[in-house]
Amino acid sequence: FYGPPADKEVYRRHFREVLKQQMSDHAEKNRAEYQTKIQESVDAVENDRQSKMKDIQDIVSKFSYLKTFRDHNKTYME
Repeated sequence: FYGPPADKEVYRRHFREVLKQQMSDHAEKNRAEYQTKIQESVDAVENDRQSKMKDIQDIVSKFSYLKTFRDHNKTYME
């Protein structure tokens, strides 16, 4: 760019401001993506915990049912 020093400075200042804005936008985008990933991880852990609790409850329920079934069979055999 050719011209008076004041024009050159205005030109350079504009590019510095644009670059700073781009850097700020990029940082904000990265921060938002990071927060989204954190939330996805928290949701996945919670979903996993709930699935494990349901599996445990199903096992306990099945055990209880089979125990009752066995006890009824014992009473019939007597």
